Amino acid sequence: MTEFVRLQSTGARAIGHPNGCVREPGVRRRNVLGLLAVGAATFVRPPGPRPGGRVVVGHTQLPSPNTTWQAFAVTPTRAVVLMQNLPRTGLAARDGAVQLASTTVRTGTARLTVPMASGSTRAVRVEDLGFSLPVTLSTTSAALAGSPWILVNKRNPLSSGFVPTGLVTVEGVQLRSTVAQSYSQFKAAASASGHSLRLNSGYRSYAGQAALYNQDVARYGRAGADQRTARAGYSEHQTGLALDLAISAGTSVAAWVAANAHRFGFVVRYEAGQQSVTGYQYEPWHLRHVGTTLAGQYRAWGMRSLEAMLGLSGAPTY
Repeated sequence: MTEFVRLQSTGARAIGHPNGCVREPGVRRRNVLGLLAVGAATFVRPPGPRPGGRVVVGHTQLPSPNTTWQAFAVTPTRAVVLMQNLPRTGLAARDGAVQLASTTVRTGTARLTVPMASGSTRAVRVEDLGFSLPVTLSTTSAALAGSPWILVNKRNPLSSGFVPTGLVTVEGVQLRSTVAQSYSQFKAAASASGHSLRLNSGYRSYAGQAALYNQDVARYGRAGADQRTARAGYSEHQTGLALDLAISAGTSVAAWVAANAHRFGFVVRYEAGQQSVTGYQYEPWHLRHVGTTLAGQYRAWGMRSLEAMLGLSGAPTY
């Protein structure tokens, strides 16, 4: 049977903003920029299950049944929600009457970068006109350890004791099992296209990264080493989600890798011309596994760095 939902005002209003709204406590809601305003009203929800756990909070039209979403910790103080197949133009994350983040929808997809207290868990609602999705976000050490979107750069280090779980050995190097599976498929596709892929490096421990960095300091000096090699604790290799291929810049195989990596959940992490963001020189061989959803969107949006894709500032220096 049809369900009627009674909503009371929470004493907040929406104030116009190009990318969504800002909410203020203590003032009655009103309509701004097409965002739903609720004083006290009754709304109708059609019978049956709510796809993806969505709840109608002010409009009978739900997002497309094809709408999907993922949410992961990316740093100790940020989590990211990615929603795809959205029929609308804006999205916001709120904790009660407090708006935490807002964004526009681009080509049916929206990314929300939500601020978090360091190492915390927070229940939020991801909302737009017509729906409200409850999402629990976590940036605890356990959540980060299991996150395929964890951001490691010169300003977001790992602890010396961080060791990923599920490591397996492939071609003499270690990778997380999910990455190894994707690499196997990637390698087979490359072979079918006339290219040969081989691993040079995968997981590195904190101590192993320290030894590599010290070698480069001796060879290039500290400033030169910092452009080529991460300091211990600041390397993606420690996550078990990064790998280095035995390829060189300017080759046909490097071009094929750049054009096809997203199909298997990889991105070229350090692109040419992005040193002011990533802090490293161009490395066509260094791939980071983020899963096919994020990698596909990275490609579709024409992103050049993981920092930009996740809505975070660059990290050119320590």
